[in-house]
Amino acid sequence: MKRTVDKMLFATAAATILLVWYGFAFAADEPIKTTKDIIVEDLSRIRSDNPDFKIQIQVLGDRKTFRVGDAIEFRFRTNKVAYVTLVDVGSSGRVHVIFPNKWNRDNKVEANRWYRVPPRRADWAFQVRGPAGVNHLKAIASVDRFDVLGKEFLTSGDDSPFDEIKDAERAIKDIGVRIGKRDRKSWTEASTSFTIRDSREGRDRDIDDDDDDAYRSRERSRTREWRERESSERDNERFVVKLWTDRKSYHKGEPVTFFFYSERDCYLNLLDFGTSGKTKVIFPNRFQKDNFVKGGKVLEIPDVKDDSFRFRTEGPEGTEVVKAIITRHKYQIYRNTYDFEKHVFQPWEEDAEKIESDIQVRLGELPDDYYVRATTKFKVTR
Repeated sequence: MKRTVDKMLFATAAATILLVWYGFAFAADEPIKTTKDIIVEDLSRIRSDNPDFKIQIQVLGDRKTFRVGDAIEFRFRTNKVAYVTLVDVGSSGRVHVIFPNKWNRDNKVEANRWYRVPPRRADWAFQVRGPAGVNHLKAIASVDRFDVLGKEFLTSGDDSPFDEIKDAERAIKDIGVRIGKRDRKSWTEASTSFTIRDSREGRDRDIDDDDDDAYRSRERSRTREWRERESSERDNERFVVKLWTDRKSYHKGEPVTFFFYSERDCYLNLLDFGTSGKTKVIFPNRFQKDNFVKGGKVLEIPDVKDDSFRFRTEGPEGTEVVKAIITRHKYQIYRNTYDFEKHVFQPWEEDAEKIESDIQVRLGELPDDYYVRATTKFKVTR
């Protein structure tokens, strides 16, 4: 009897162990979801079926694979005036808002206009950091101003132009809940992703057997083709401007006449960065207070015949640089109020490098095709 009981106990124990083992084996086969997996899943659930409101988002060059260390750029556009938020989920699991950013602090965008991240003139490159894995990007657009993400979730880093999302899992769930309560006709979305490979793995999958020179040649070709295609798309948006002076060399104290031409109506801001380190606003000025310029005509600056009111070089010897910023709509580059009662040409009482930096930041907040620039130089001699 005892043996029978022992056998029964042994069989029961073995069955229990076997069940536990199978249970463990089954659990081991189940993939363990990371925080990143949950975030990506929650973002993928944010979907729009609005046929009238669309947003496109692309990786520059139409590439799908990058190596750690590669530079990467995005562009997007909507078919309506909208407010756009781009959320990037890196392969590391860190989540950032890459639009709006330090160049575009206002996320309002115009219809059917491409916006780039980072913009062409940016002093910061978006570099693939890794680790190897998949990077996900989500674009959400709203027809009205709607804070897709509460500010309590955002933290800005000193070395990055993009805000990072803290407690990203909860933040993304919050986005889904908040936008889900809105009228579906008022918003839209789009997604894209790309693969990141370790730089030690070598090249893009298509060219694994090529050497480094072939890889670099292929990348240059891809970038060139993309930029040529993008340039053709922008042809109808561009306009020709020209800036020159009546001579290329002046003695100290001689008057200078500037000439400007634009094929379209525009608004001109003209700055002189003197050899002395001083900066002046040449246009608008006391005699031309409105910076509107009629297209198709050559503008003479200053438009006055009295030599006592002409712009004159101050010296010392060197090369003087004159820069024009031309915008489609009225836009004042000089931050302060013009005092034309006191000055014919408004002095800009700041360090030239600071002025340049300030201008770059401010222009970075404008769409790429909102403005164009032109530069001319002349020599100042004794």
